[in-house]
Amino acid sequence: MRKKYLTFLFFILVFGNIYPAPSFLERAQELLLADKPQDAATFLEAALVQGPPTEKIYLYLGLAYTALGKNSQALKCFQSGAGMKGLDEVRFLYNTGLLYQKMENPLGAEESYSQVLGLEPLHQGALLNRGNSRLQDKKYSQAMADYKKLLTINPTHDQKDKINQILGLLATQVQAEEDQKALDAATQLAKAAQEKALAEAQAKLEEEARVQAEKLAEETAKSQAEALAKEQERLAEEQKLREELLAKIRASLGNVNDETKTLKAGDKGVETAEEDVPLAD
Repeated sequence: MRKKYLTFLFFILVFGNIYPAPSFLERAQELLLADKPQDAATFLEAALVQGPPTEKIYLYLGLAYTALGKNSQALKCFQSGAGMKGLDEVRFLYNTGLLYQKMENPLGAEESYSQVLGLEPLHQGALLNRGNSRLQDKKYSQAMADYKKLLTINPTHDQKDKINQILGLLATQVQAEEDQKALDAATQLAKAAQEKALAEAQAKLEEEARVQAEKLAEETAKSQAEALAKEQERLAEEQKLREELLAKIRASLGNVNDETKTLKAGDKGVETAEEDVPLAD
């Protein structure tokens, strides 16, 4: 890296007076046309160091970096040029979109082309490439809209047949997606209905089980109450019989007392009301 910097500094010192900044740009343009992007990049980097940046410097340097495969550096040049908001803003944005496509970044490309179309709504290249980027990103409905608008603007576009072929395939794809969405929605509804039916059936079973449990508990309680009542009745009957038996016994004891004669003790024996009963010696 240090060696490269020193070489670049030497280049500036040696050729700075030979090629002023505008000449650097002109020489870089010649080198680009001669398919010598590395040499062109060297002159353009020198132009950036010697004078204030211009749209042309950023544009050519971005193109040189692109040719060299230095995509990140090229992207910075195009974005810096677009940020100057000059006459070449659309060109910078368009090149940014192309570079994003080259870098397999369909979202970045789509955004760049949308910026181009914001400035020039009828830019055919931006419409075509945004459609391609959206197609790559599987945004089929939006891609169709771009392709259709392009053919509306230019019905005789040189890629009309290919675009129509793509539109036919996309129409089938979009319809398939809509059918799938409808099927998914129907499946969800059916699933929800099934879950509701199962929940209701479960609730019904639980309610029936609860009712049966309550009924069983009620019958058990009733049976136990009846058994207790019968036992109470039996015990009461036994108590009644015992009381009646005791009453009879008491009554019989009372009769015996009534029949017992009053005994009187004397000197010679016990007298009764009827006769004297002698005592044994």
